[in-house]
Amino acid sequence: MEKHSLSRLIGSPPGYIGYSEGGQLTEQVYKKPNSILLFDEIEKAHPDIYNIMLQILDEGRLTDTTGKLIDFSNTIILLTSNLGCPKNYDLYLKNKTYLSELDLKEIEKNIILQIHNYFKPELLNRLTNILIFYPLNINALTLIFNKFIKELKIKLYLNKLNIIIHINKKLKYFLIKLTYNPLYGARPLKRILELIFDKSISDLLLTYNKNYFIKYKYILYYFLNNYYKLNFNIYSL
Repeated sequence: MEKHSLSRLIGSPPGYIGYSEGGQLTEQVYKKPNSILLFDEIEKAHPDIYNIMLQILDEGRLTDTTGKLIDFSNTIILLTSNLGCPKNYDLYLKNKTYLSELDLKEIEKNIILQIHNYFKPELLNRLTNILIFYPLNINALTLIFNKFIKELKIKLYLNKLNIIIHINKKLKYFLIKLTYNPLYGARPLKRILELIFDKSISDLLLTYNKNYFIKYKYILYYFLNNYYKLNFNIYSL
């Protein structure tokens, strides 16, 4: 952010175009005092923005260039930053086949160090908390897998479909490891789960009368065969 862009936040100085309109930030908070404010990649902002941030975080109010006092006491303020992520971070994650707890602690240590080296203590001391979003590891993907299946079961129940899903553990961990890549997070896993489970159930409902699955109960059993090929069987109860 350039220095002159600050006027867009709190308004243009007297005598400049747009003076009477106020600032984009101050006017929005004035109109909607109960707001969530997100300052994305705050480290790229002009240093003068931190003076404004200090006033908002400390006093909970800010005076715009027209002299109007804006109340920020009912706002939630979020700052995001990529500090601590090295230039070769993508390469680092891409070459990782597994992220251990030690790796995550190393990443956290580097991020915290960079944050404290970059931002002034008076700003950091006014923040409620610093949250670090780690790259996903195998344990996190396992939780995501379980959540996806749970939501799928709820969806079947809400549609009154008597379909019970059973997934072989070998298949479960095979899919997690197959799609695991710290660089891309959970997206590859989500895609393959939708492709396998959503599609197989949709195909069943298109092939057979939906009433079969309302009137009778079925088990869908997904497993890997000896050649690591996905199979699923359907059993009626």
